[in-house]
Amino acid sequence: MLDSERPEFIKAIAALACTFRAEATKLFCEGYWVGLRDLDVEQVQAAAVRAMRTCRFMPSVHELRTLAGVIGPEGRAVVAWEAARRAVSTHGPYRSVSFDDPITAATIRNLGGWPAFDDRLATDGDVWVRKEFERVYVSLCSTGVSEEACGALGGLSTIPRPPERVAVGLPPVEPGTVRTIAAPGTAGALPAAVRQIGAMP
Repeated sequence: MLDSERPEFIKAIAALACTFRAEATKLFCEGYWVGLRDLDVEQVQAAAVRAMRTCRFMPSVHELRTLAGVIGPEGRAVVAWEAARRAVSTHGPYRSVSFDDPITAATIRNLGGWPAFDDRLATDGDVWVRKEFERVYVSLCSTGVSEEACGALGGLSTIPRPPERVAVGLPPVEPGTVRTIAAPGTAGALPAAVRQIGAMP
């Protein structure tokens, strides 16, 4: 949100607080502003209306983000799994693929790479591979990924072709939610996160 939209935001939060008999102090509203300012004011207003209709108590910032349609790591993992499964059926193990969600690519790379992922689906079945995929996806969201891990996944074909683009159907990773870890030995690299996926350089 823009600073100019702050009055509209405060009005929505104050109305929400009033509904739940909470005191909308300056500090109270500031806390919600800090936690929600990356959203559009329309998202916050819609989330406030949903909260008024469905919540029993004043929702936290996290609850409002969920009501605004922000998808957490577990929800993203479910969507990413479906996209990865479809991509296997569509492209097979020979074509290289490039996912528009970097964590999907990093997860498959963590599971052995694109051909290995296809092979595991064929031998272990959807249920077990899905559990592992979703577990790794959520874990990578909290521990961080390297830029290299987010790149295109190579297939078995030796014919040079550009990778097939795969749309996962997820919004971009929220700035601050997933760390990008610098590769060891790179110039000026830090062992901890040096920037965030989706953040401005």
